[in-house]
Amino acid sequence: MTMRVLNSTKFVALFFGLFLVGCVIRPPESRDNRALTPAEAISVHDLVENPNLKLPDKLGSKVTILALSGGGADGAYGVGVLNGWTKTGTRPNFDIVTGSSTGALMAVFAFLGPQYDELLKTLYLSQKDSDIFRKKGIVGPFGDSLYDNTPLQRQIEKFVSSSVLREIAAEHKKGRRLYVSTTNLDSNELVIWDMGLLASGGAQGRSNSLQLFQKV
Repeated sequence: MTMRVLNSTKFVALFFGLFLVGCVIRPPESRDNRALTPAEAISVHDLVENPNLKLPDKLGSKVTILALSGGGADGAYGVGVLNGWTKTGTRPNFDIVTGSSTGALMAVFAFLGPQYDELLKTLYLSQKDSDIFRKKGIVGPFGDSLYDNTPLQRQIEKFVSSSVLREIAAEHKKGRRLYVSTTNLDSNELVIWDMGLLASGGAQGRSNSLQLFQKV
């Protein structure tokens, strides 16, 4: 009797484990099966032939570029550099700003200039875990993640506003460029977004530019 119960327990545990593995493993997909790339985004394999990444003539021969990397909480270091750079009086008005991961959020405000330094300090120096994510608890293993990033989403919706998009669109019209990189999980490819184009209404006159900008 005892042996039968033990075997049943092992079977249930094995079944449950295999079920979880089946839930979280994504099947490999080829480029041919990747999701369609929006007009404001460029897949890395299209970079050579795509004209949308060519620099506008307005930039001239000398171009200043700021590249902000990821690093999660370590992204606060970049905020410190930007604030210190502003205080020296030598920080340029960058022609091109790029960002990845937490650097993408920072890039939006670094692109617009030193007037957003204090906001960046607030975003990076006064956060708690609960301001960024919350645990899903027991339902987590049955979904697509163990954590819910709604708190971060709410902050992005608050600070990346329609007025911010208008400012970015105005700078894009002058010839400046803001690029953000993400990863297409279906094709395992780098995707580069022209955020200025998106802020300007998109390549096809989008009605949801603000929502898509915030989501990226």
